[in-house]
Amino acid sequence: MRRFLLLVPVLAVLLALAPATAGRRARHEKKKDAAPEEGATGFKLRSEILSRMPEVAAALEAVRSNPGDVTAWRALGRVLSEQGAHEDAIRALEHAVEMAPEDPDALVDYGAALVRAGELRGAVKALRDALEIEPFHALGHYDLGLAYQRLGRHDDALTEFEAALLLEPKLGDPRVNAGALNNPDLPYVKLRVYMRTVGATPALFTGDLGDGN
Repeated sequence: MRRFLLLVPVLAVLLALAPATAGRRARHEKKKDAAPEEGATGFKLRSEILSRMPEVAAALEAVRSNPGDVTAWRALGRVLSEQGAHEDAIRALEHAVEMAPEDPDALVDYGAALVRAGELRGAVKALRDALEIEPFHALGHYDLGLAYQRLGRHDDALTEFEAALLLEPKLGDPRVNAGALNNPDLPYVKLRVYMRTVGATPALFTGDLGDGN
């Protein structure tokens, strides 16, 4: 018993200094109790009308047909988030992250849904976790920029938007990224990227981004 008591503070320090992976797993374990209906066939939307939408119905069917497919859960979460069903989207994407806590794409989808839902601090955490796993995830940087932008952290937002456009200039094109159209910081960020690359990314201004092939 005495040895156990002596180990308690050591374990506490180790847990506090553990890598982000351990923190993510612990967080997701806690959230399992908050979403008990996310099993193979038990995922239920809060709106029956929403479930009749073709895109949502198809995503639900994909999840129910293959509940172990993280990609299917991500697709369900994204379509729900796009439809404004934020609580359902977050539940679906939480489940995806629980299934694959080291998948940066799942974390980015989760963080983006949290941004749309206005849960900005949670979004920052999820997106930072994603970028710790994959630092060159352009969409992760862009969505983190959105979270910072809405938190009023202007300089941090500009930094993330710049990183996103340096990695993937197409994120500045509204034809590819619809949100770019209403992002007031992007014109300035595009200029910064252009100057930083000494004109190496003229497509940011000309719109000549190719067909994506």
